[in-house]
Amino acid sequence: MSSRTVTAQDLIAAAEKTTGMNQWGEQDFRTGLQLLLDTMQREARLSDLGRERMLSRIDGLLCNRLRIYDWRARHPEVAQQTITRPIFILGLPRSGTSNLLSLLSFDPAHRVPRMWEIFRSVPPPSRDTYETDPRIAEVQNQLMSDGFGSEGLQATHPFDSRLPEECGFIFEHTFACMVFPAYINIPTFAKYAMDDADWRGVYGFHQQFLQNLQANYAGERWVLKTPEHSHFLPDLLATYPDAILLYTHRAPAQIMSSLASNITELRKLWSDQVDPKEVAASFLAAEAEGSRRMVEARKDPAVDSHFYDIEFQDLIQQPVETMRRLYARFDLPFTDATQRGLQHYADNEAKKTHGHGKHKHSLADVGYSADEIDTAFKPYLDWYARKHESFRLPSAR
Repeated sequence: MSSRTVTAQDLIAAAEKTTGMNQWGEQDFRTGLQLLLDTMQREARLSDLGRERMLSRIDGLLCNRLRIYDWRARHPEVAQQTITRPIFILGLPRSGTSNLLSLLSFDPAHRVPRMWEIFRSVPPPSRDTYETDPRIAEVQNQLMSDGFGSEGLQATHPFDSRLPEECGFIFEHTFACMVFPAYINIPTFAKYAMDDADWRGVYGFHQQFLQNLQANYAGERWVLKTPEHSHFLPDLLATYPDAILLYTHRAPAQIMSSLASNITELRKLWSDQVDPKEVAASFLAAEAEGSRRMVEARKDPAVDSHFYDIEFQDLIQQPVETMRRLYARFDLPFTDATQRGLQHYADNEAKKTHGHGKHKHSLADVGYSADEIDTAFKPYLDWYARKHESFRLPSAR
């Protein structure tokens, strides 16, 4: 089925036929799905392989969504599951967010969503078979088939079905997220996701998704991550009013070339026509807007009270002590098991969070100077200088 002719209803009907199910939950996803298909045709410059991969990915998301709502219908008690004091990580991309998510995953009190269970969510994972579930291999094989094992991409970010992963992959099931514009060049869809989509509904789905995942295997609290959270703080806090929000800080001029390199390699899975400067321009605007929205939201003391700020260098150089201060700030138990888990990560696992191989990137590749990036992020940098008078983010100059 070609993306030049396929419609949202075509894919919905195909997923219903595959699964034998027809319960979708809220219907807003149909708007985003049709827009995604339209912009795939008009804007994305997909290769034939990229088109095939994207349609296959959409089919998998639709089938997984159907299975989630079918399972909820057959197990109505899951709606009573509570999500208590979840931790959300929402710093800029390439500012240590993956490192922080992986570090916190080594506290045995914590539950993190892993790639395999995000895309093969039903039946909900069991604690007894969590490390041996056959879906781990299924999703790993799919990742490799879709090109996520490529040397260039793995150098920028490790992809593995067993690793903790972003909420963005959960959001994909709503077809109202910024992950699709990372995969492919679809600026019209990106604007819809950032400005027009119903994010209260997106977070409602997110909450239901977590309820399902923890039905047979719950931790004391969830640890969750994606830079997208910065854009939609009112909706996040309306859904999770007791959320703990962690913001990692690193100079924007130090991260933009790395981010553009990462997204460029990702887009090569779907298109043979990828322009790093086009990538940089779109994501510079998007991430600057996310940081501006975060600053605006934190002008409200009630919102600001949810936050804890973490410097990139502190996270890299003294991860366990940085976490000890975080736990103290929110009165979280820092047990002997917590200490052992975090120290094990710092001593043995931290390097695995980074890409495999040499990741080469520079501002020259993306057509921006450090001054231009600082100008784009001026509201964030000015706010940071005022809030943390003793520390000013280093520039990339």
